[in-house]
Amino acid sequence: MQQIADRAGISSRTFFRYFTRKEHAALPGQHRMLAGVRAFETLASNPAEMFL
Repeated sequence: MQQIADRAGISSRTFFRYFTRKEHAALPGQHRMLAGVRAFETLASNPAEMFL
């Protein structure tokens, strides 16, 4: 993380003020997508039927 902060011209402390984990900086928005996938419910009793 220090190398990323150095290249951005900020301290690592500033970096972690905006991003609690390095994964949040690398993949912003992924948590919203995963929450959507987890919340997805199919109407078919067999998920494979969705593609027929």
